[in-house]
Amino acid sequence: YLSEPLVRGYTTGAATHVIISQLKYMFGVSPRRFTGPLQLIHTLLDLGSLLPQTHVPTLMVTLVSLIVLIIVKEINSCYSHKLPLPIPVELMVIIAGTLISHNIDLRDVNGVDVVGEIPNGLAPPSLPEISFFSSIVGDAFAIAVVGYAINISLGKTFALKHGYKV
Repeated sequence: YLSEPLVRGYTTGAATHVIISQLKYMFGVSPRRFTGPLQLIHTLLDLGSLLPQTHVPTLMVTLVSLIVLIIVKEINSCYSHKLPLPIPVELMVIIAGTLISHNIDLRDVNGVDVVGEIPNGLAPPSLPEISFFSSIVGDAFAIAVVGYAINISLGKTFALKHGYKV
């Protein structure tokens, strides 16, 4: 059993980690990697020192995407009773971003980092390298605990909303 404050605190901590880990991509900078206690503080301080080096085209792509996501999310919530389905804005932003990036060549012309080429088809199934297991077991355990806490949190949230027990 996990108490509600523990689950909410853990979920908030995980969300904070995710947001801070994405800031380097949002600003187009390369901070040093920190580990151990206070790694978030050290990362934020390093990001702050790199702000003058912000890659403006990358920041503009980030801001436009966030603005579209927030506006359409508000439209979805305000007009949920009139819309048969919510507008799939996340999918639309990904598709539009992919098409725009390809057509105006954001990587070569403006230096915006992109994920890379999208391969055709699916890769054939294969077994993972066993030598990697020892290096990822700690992170895998942390991810499993976070996943468990988030699922419990969502279950409790829906239980409160719809009047059933978890």
